[in-house]
Amino acid sequence: MNRIIVYIFAILLIPGYSLGQSLSIEELWQQAKTSLSSQQKSVELDAKKQEELILRNNRMPLIYGDVNLQRNIIIPTTPVPAIAFDPNAQEGAILPLKFATKWNSRAGVQLEWDIFNPSKNAELNKAKIETKRAILNQEQALIQWKKDATLAYSASILASEQYKLALEDSLTQASLVQIIQTRFEEGREKQTDLFAAIQEMERKIIQRHEAWAVLMETDLDLRKMLDNQNLTHLSSDLSSIQNLLEKERFPDQQLELLQIDQQLATYEIRETKLAKLPTITLNGFFGAQFFSNEFELFERNHWYGNSFANVGVKIPISAYFTNSASVKKSQIQEQLTVLKIREQEIEDATKDKKTASKIWAAKQKIAGLQKIVDLADKEKNLQLEAVQIGRTIPNEYYQANQKWNAAKKELWQAEYDLIQVLVEK
Repeated sequence: MNRIIVYIFAILLIPGYSLGQSLSIEELWQQAKTSLSSQQKSVELDAKKQEELILRNNRMPLIYGDVNLQRNIIIPTTPVPAIAFDPNAQEGAILPLKFATKWNSRAGVQLEWDIFNPSKNAELNKAKIETKRAILNQEQALIQWKKDATLAYSASILASEQYKLALEDSLTQASLVQIIQTRFEEGREKQTDLFAAIQEMERKIIQRHEAWAVLMETDLDLRKMLDNQNLTHLSSDLSSIQNLLEKERFPDQQLELLQIDQQLATYEIRETKLAKLPTITLNGFFGAQFFSNEFELFERNHWYGNSFANVGVKIPISAYFTNSASVKKSQIQEQLTVLKIREQEIEDATKDKKTASKIWAAKQKIAGLQKIVDLADKEKNLQLEAVQIGRTIPNEYYQANQKWNAAKKELWQAEYDLIQVLVEK
């Protein structure tokens, strides 16, 4: 009874087996969107969307109020031919004229609009592509988090099983020590067998401590990925994780990212070619100007209407001679990206075939190891029963138990290896 109480108490200390709030692998995946990495990529995506919105708004006309007030401390003077104002003036005479007043001001509404600007169109197209890239990066962050979380979850389960095994072994060995000690006291067992049993018990205790340390490490690795730190029970086992992963496929975004690079290179070629086109700009002003030697801004007689509209055309003549190298560079980059896409397609096809082969081999290995574990378990139980009734020496049980432990660990490792393959398929 005491052994059972100690065993139950020890099991309650195992994060993977304790009672309380549980977490399945499906519930773990649902936390992917609230992870820090996903939130970071979400913020980056929002930033890209805002950049795209800014470029869209830049295509709209810019309308603003234009108000200024100027005090001419020294009124500028310009020399003009005197004959323009006095027919009797001597030939070549110069008359200085002041072409301003002490005070002048301007108030109105200004409009500036790029009716056609090839560089702005290219920038907007590139911003759209960068937004697509940010979306893919966000999706990739979600996928990578699920992969890492699945492996952490699986490692925690595996560590829990190993600790449970180490605990079971140490408790079984403790009961054997009691049996052998009783027999030794009755003169039915050698003292060397008792010493050997005690030594084996110390080894089991050391293994239990080591398993506990590994369990704590894997538990911390899993908890750092969780929103809820009150988790006390993992409800999924390795086989259920394997079944879930076989139904789920994590898409590799590498090919899509390369396709985005290709689109970007294509737009860069188009942008370089469009740089030869003229920029057409519309400017307009509607308002009034103030002129007076006295500061009388509210005197209507000193205000004069002023409005205009003009269309400007800027022709980049030098671009016809200088951007050919830029076009060639962008074309080379596009060709390189196309080659990378083909290489990635071949790599993906090869990976799928290799993964299918690895999954088949891993399942065959697990099936074989399960048979070995079953046989080793039967042998261990037979040897334990023989030791308990005194028909054999404890060393034979130790050897059988060691083989069973090794087989169990090899089976667990094979199941974890299969999960790793399924995660990366």
